[in-house]
Amino acid sequence: MNRLKHLKRTLPQNIKDNEDYENCVFVVLNYNSQDDLHKWMLDNMGEQIESGQVIYYRTLEPEFFWHNHAKNMAAKCTPEDAEIICSIDSDNYTATDKEGVGLAVQLNEIFNHWIGTNIFVRAAGWEHREEAWHTDSHKYYSASGKIATRRKDFFKYRGFNEKLKGHYFDEEELWQRLEKVVGFRKITLPVEYSKFINHTNYERLINIDPGLIDRNILEKLRKENHPFTSKEFMKDEDVSGYYPNGKENQRRAEEVLKKRIRITNDKWGEGKVEKI
Repeated sequence: MNRLKHLKRTLPQNIKDNEDYENCVFVVLNYNSQDDLHKWMLDNMGEQIESGQVIYYRTLEPEFFWHNHAKNMAAKCTPEDAEIICSIDSDNYTATDKEGVGLAVQLNEIFNHWIGTNIFVRAAGWEHREEAWHTDSHKYYSASGKIATRRKDFFKYRGFNEKLKGHYFDEEELWQRLEKVVGFRKITLPVEYSKFINHTNYERLINIDPGLIDRNILEKLRKENHPFTSKEFMKDEDVSGYYPNGKENQRRAEEVLKKRIRITNDKWGEGKVEKI
């Protein structure tokens, strides 16, 4: 939602970086974006949509951005014969490793290697950030927004937990539930696959339901315009300062682990979507 400026950079590059794997398909969900995303997709991705390389859906229902619902809705838009699905945020590059191998090839090799084993694949996390700092300290890697599973497993456990509202602890809840409750093995990608576009917390939170966030603090974030840094990420004292609902999401995520809840949603990813 309202991230065209990022998708303009990531989607063309991601398509290019995965041309070495012919079975890779990109599913783009326009989550009622109010910028020019729809026009840009039609003007710039028409050939890819026609060929089936890009599958483009749009929903006009959501008023605000809700990460877990958006990701679940997008997963339901994936082809039924897809074996592996990988969640990618609009500000994420799929990237390549040091040898130039694209993510789709890497995922195919990993899942083929672990046939018969329940696994999920996640990009290198914040615990790996010291391995990947650039000379510009605002350019670093993170795992947020990049997780791959077998499609049948994602559907079996009904995806992202929609009891978490807005944003934060979304992917963390999913991968920890799969690993610590369900018993899946976590495979971590080489850190090179975690590249993304850095941006401010204001951009991260502006599209969320106003009932979940302190708008005065959000306006302060807009004026300060500070880029996001790892020190601000999902710490109680930091998240609660500008996004009180982040702490509630953390509480719910921890409750899932404590009570060992395997499936968190009754209904998930619901809503009307249109294939363009």
